[in-house]
Amino acid sequence: MKLIRPWVILLIVITLITVIGVIWFKAERASGDQQAYRTYQYLSHLRTLDTQLERAILRGALDGFVNYEDIHSIQTRFAKALLSQPDLPSPIPSILQPLSALLNQKQEMTEILRQLSHKKQDVVADATRRSMLLREQLSEHVVDGTLSAEAANSLHYYISYMVGIEFEKPNSESLLPVPNDFSELPEFSRINWVNLQHRLSHFTQLRQEYNNTIHELIALDISAPLQSANQILLQLAMDQETRFRQYLRFIVLYIAATVVITGILIATIRHYRNKQTEQRRHATTDHLTGLGNRRRLEDELPGILERAKHNGSQVAIIFVDIDNFKSLNDIFGHAEGDKYLQKVADIMKAAVRKGDIITRFGGDEFIILLEGASRDIAAKVAELVVSNCYGQFKREDGSAIEVGASIGISLFPEDGQTLSEILLQADKAMYRAKHSGKGRIKFHKDLDEYLGRTKRP
Repeated sequence: MKLIRPWVILLIVITLITVIGVIWFKAERASGDQQAYRTYQYLSHLRTLDTQLERAILRGALDGFVNYEDIHSIQTRFAKALLSQPDLPSPIPSILQPLSALLNQKQEMTEILRQLSHKKQDVVADATRRSMLLREQLSEHVVDGTLSAEAANSLHYYISYMVGIEFEKPNSESLLPVPNDFSELPEFSRINWVNLQHRLSHFTQLRQEYNNTIHELIALDISAPLQSANQILLQLAMDQETRFRQYLRFIVLYIAATVVITGILIATIRHYRNKQTEQRRHATTDHLTGLGNRRRLEDELPGILERAKHNGSQVAIIFVDIDNFKSLNDIFGHAEGDKYLQKVADIMKAAVRKGDIITRFGGDEFIILLEGASRDIAAKVAELVVSNCYGQFKREDGSAIEVGASIGISLFPEDGQTLSEILLQADKAMYRAKHSGKGRIKFHKDLDEYLGRTKRP
C-alpha cells in the first residue's frame, strides 16, 4: 500500500494540473474568441454603415440631395456606433479614433453640397424665368418694329443655346459668338440680357464649386482606418492562435515534466525505502537461521504487548535453550552445531502459526512469541519443539551426546507488564526446566514440572 500511494498521489496531481490547465486554456481561448467575434461584428457594422453612406451620398449628388434625410440618418447611426464601442483589443481603438473627425468633416461637406444644390436650383429657376421673359420681349420688339424678325430669331436661338449648354449639357460644347443683334435691343431688354448672363455665370461658378466639393468628398475616404483595423484584427487573431498553441505546448510539456520528475522522485524514494527495508531486515535477521534476532524482538514485542493490553488478550513468551550445545560444538565442531541450530529453526517454524514471531535471542537461545495464545496453545507448541529437537550425535569411541531443548514459558499480562519482566520470568522458567533434568517445559508460576521429559526414540 505504501508503494501504491505515491502513484495515486501522482495521478491526482497530474489530473488536477490537466483539468486546471484545460479549463484555463478553454476559458482564455473562449474569452479571446468572444472578443475577436465582437470586434469583427463591430467592424462589419461600421463597414456596412460606410457603404450605405457612400451610396446615399452618390444618390444625393445625382438627385440634388432631395433625400438628404437618408444621409443624415446614416451619419447619425454611424456617429452613435463610434461612441458605443465595445471592448476592443489594442491598438484598434486608437486606429478608429480619427473616424469621428472624418465623419464630421464628411457631414459638413455633405451639408455644403446640399446648400450648393439648392442655390443651383434657385439660379436655374431664375435664369429660366428671365430667358422666357427675354424671349417674350423679343417677340414684342418684332411686333412693334424695333427689331427685325431675322434678328429676333437669331437672338432667340442664341438664348436657348446658352441656357441649354449651361443647364443641360455643361462643358459639352464651345460657346457661340455673341450676335451683333443684341446691340439693337432696347435698353430694358439689354438689362434683362445682362442679368441673364450674370445668372448663367453664377450658375457656372456654383457648378464648379459643387463639382470640386464632390471630388473632395469622394477623396475623403473613411474606409482606410476600417481596413487597417481589419488587418490588425486578423494579425491579432493569428498571434492569439500562436499564443494559445504555445500555452498548450507549455501545458503538455509541464505535465510531461511533472510525470518524469515525480516518477524519478518516486523511484528514488522507493529505492531508498527498499534499501532502508533491506538494511533493517539485515539488521534484525539472524543470518545463520534466517530468524529474527534480538533487535527484532525488542522492536516488535512492545507493540504486541500494547495491542494485547488494548484487546484484553494474552501473549505467550516461549524461551528455548539447547541442551548440551556447547559439548556438541566442542566435540563435533561449529559446522555441526550450526546445522543443528538450523534444524531447530525449521522445527520451530513448523510448530507455530503463521504470523507468530521466532527469534534467535543469542547463541543457542531462542524466543517464540505467540500473540493471542492461551496457556494450552503455548504448551502444545513447546511440546512440539521439545519432542522434535531431541537427537543423538555419536563419537568415534561409540559414546553419544544427546541434544534437545529446555523451555520456559511466561504469559502476559499475568507474569509481568513490561518487556523486561516477561522475558525475565520466561528465562527463569527455562532455567528451572534445564536444572530439573533438561528436555523439559516449565511455566513461570508452576512450582512443579508442567510436562515431564518427553519420550525419546
